Amino acid sequence: MLLLKVNLDSSIIKGTELIKIGPKRENGTHGTDQDWTKAREWYTKAADQNDSIANYNLGNIYYRGRGVEVNYKVAFQYYETAANQGDVDAQRQLGFLYENGHGTDQDWTKAREWYTKAANQNDSIANYNLGNIYYNGRGVEINYKMAFQYYEIAANQGDVDAQVQLGFLYGNGHGTDQDWTKAREWYTKAADQNDSIANYNLGNIYYYGRGVEVNYKLAFQYYETAANQGDVDAQRQLGFLYEDGHGTDQDCTKAREWYTKAADQNNSIANYGLGNIYYRGRGVEVNYKLAFQYYEIAANQGDVGAQRQLGFLYGKGHGTDQDWTKAREWYTKAAEQNDIVANYFLGLGLLYEHGDGVDKDYNKAFEYYRLSEDEGNKGAYYNIALLYYYGKGVAKDVATAFKYFERVVEEELHEGCAYVLVEVENDTKADSLVIPRKKYSVVSESIIYGEAHFNLGIMNENGQGTTQDHQKALNHFKMSYSYGIERAKTYLEI
Repeated sequence: MLLLKVNLDSSIIKGTELIKIGPKRENGTHGTDQDWTKAREWYTKAADQNDSIANYNLGNIYYRGRGVEVNYKVAFQYYETAANQGDVDAQRQLGFLYENGHGTDQDWTKAREWYTKAANQNDSIANYNLGNIYYNGRGVEINYKMAFQYYEIAANQGDVDAQVQLGFLYGNGHGTDQDWTKAREWYTKAADQNDSIANYNLGNIYYYGRGVEVNYKLAFQYYETAANQGDVDAQRQLGFLYEDGHGTDQDCTKAREWYTKAADQNNSIANYGLGNIYYRGRGVEVNYKLAFQYYEIAANQGDVGAQRQLGFLYGKGHGTDQDWTKAREWYTKAAEQNDIVANYFLGLGLLYEHGDGVDKDYNKAFEYYRLSEDEGNKGAYYNIALLYYYGKGVAKDVATAFKYFERVVEEELHEGCAYVLVEVENDTKADSLVIPRKKYSVVSESIIYGEAHFNLGIMNENGQGTTQDHQKALNHFKMSYSYGIERAKTYLEI
């Protein structure tokens, strides 16, 4: 998840309100039936007398299609007339049309010129749009310092989107020194104007402790506000907080409700979260078919975790028919996103090792395990050790196998993680190392510790890859048994 976000991807230029009223003309705008034809007639009479506001409003009528068909060219003509008459809103709107190529050829230079004219009349939206031009490099080179200056002007003029953007720049150190205190101040100003993105970003600041101490309760409050304002990321995040009990009591029912709200807005992470809820039975009965459906939606939306999980479900036949070809396809999609979670590469290694849906290729399996190893995956250490031990996909090297088993047991244990252990075909007796499994097993980290200790016990006992040492073997068997490996007990009784 990105820490902070900005409104409209920091790139879409804001347009204007539909109609404005000239000085001393506020009264009498109501009190009759709405009639865009008559409105256009009277605006035209005023425009014929060179009234800039009438020309601006006629531009809006044709731009929005009020009582007429949308006509960008006619809208452009009226905006241009009003802009040349000095109307600040028309100048800004003309910049918008040049920027987007509406009613005229796209021309970033002219867009910037007209935004500058409006900004010189203290138009906050024009200053915000100029900030976007320099921030995104539209017709100019990207210049964060210039962008910061324009955003700052607009923010001080009260523009809520500029306030959000200024908070983002302070948080990321774009165009200014990074300053989380000032970021928080500007987000707060925008939140006071009921901006959902500002509330979401404030939630992130307190959740991750950016310039403040981590405070899940405050984070929850800001996420909740933003979620109720319809922010999809806040809705998804609120689901996560309810699921894990961060800043509130754990409530999987509410978690599911908020994930659903976000999923209804096509949020991939929310769909993945719903998949997890049904797969694990969080506040509901386990339902692999529903889990599969949500994972599939999220995977097609590009969520890498869902892609990996979908590969796993196809491989296991959970919620769908077992299909190793599809499993491989989804594992590959996840791997192609360079996801840091090494289990994705591990899954590919399993497929190549066992020939499930592909030709068996130990060399390819070893390659993927090494990628997984680079990300610190203990399951990869274990499986690499087996390949070295049996000489599958790599030259047989029991000493290196021994070192990989040692890496498993020497690194920190993180309970709650899951790993995949494999069966490697071999011509030796089963008890020479480890009793082979059928295909593979998904196990907890404590089990992988136990398995590695057991194998180290065997290798110390027999002097395989290391100097024979009965005492070390005994110690490893004791550790193996403590992690629940029952067959280690046999060696303790000898």
